Amino acid sequence: MKKRNPKQVGSMLFDCVPQHGPCPNNCNQCYYNECFYAGHEPLIPEPRDVTGGIVRMNSGHDSNLEKPLVLETAKLYEDVFFNTSMENLDFPEPFVLTANASEEDTKGWFVPDVNPANLMFVRFRLSAKNIGNVMNFAASWAKDNIPVVLTLMRYRTLDDIPEGYYTSYENILHIKHNWLVPTKGLWDRIQSRSEFQNNRLIQTCGSYESSLCCDCGLCECYYRITKKRLEENGCYK
Repeated sequence: MKKRNPKQVGSMLFDCVPQHGPCPNNCNQCYYNECFYAGHEPLIPEPRDVTGGIVRMNSGHDSNLEKPLVLETAKLYEDVFFNTSMENLDFPEPFVLTANASEEDTKGWFVPDVNPANLMFVRFRLSAKNIGNVMNFAASWAKDNIPVVLTLMRYRTLDDIPEGYYTSYENILHIKHNWLVPTKGLWDRIQSRSEFQNNRLIQTCGSYESSLCCDCGLCECYYRITKKRLEENGCYK
């Protein structure tokens, strides 16, 4: 078994990142570029090591970058989905779309104008500063019956946190590294929003208590829902 993302231990998920080097998208506070996959050697698990699991292409990097390589590598696996924050949504399997790669600037955020059948869910990067904007966009996607998963931002240093929101974060161990992560108060603030409470399609990745995939389960759940939908529509392998 090759090196595994410690966040996924105990879950059905396995990472695959066939590209070499850092992701040129360089999104703010990128966990892939800065932490676990430091060195950025390709990570391609052996099919026998992921039997019965679900391979997540590009939890780090982007499935639209070096796309022919990504698509060819994905053919190794029976159950696989892609991840992108870019405009080309032409994927042969289920995929996740990050709708706001630049989380504090709404210019360029994706809106629900095209919803491919293989879209698992839309991911939004949520900070203490952008809650209102994210919830407005999330509600628009959910209105079109598209699941939305909110991923709460974490930061390396105080200088990285949007000015005026420092007290919404606390320095603790996150998986294997110390980060400034959302406080319980920020989690409560998010989950008390009417958009969150009144819409079952808007959920958070993990919780204040746990960031582990085995305690979340949303990727596995929405992958299987999407796969079943594609099979019923006759457009799945």
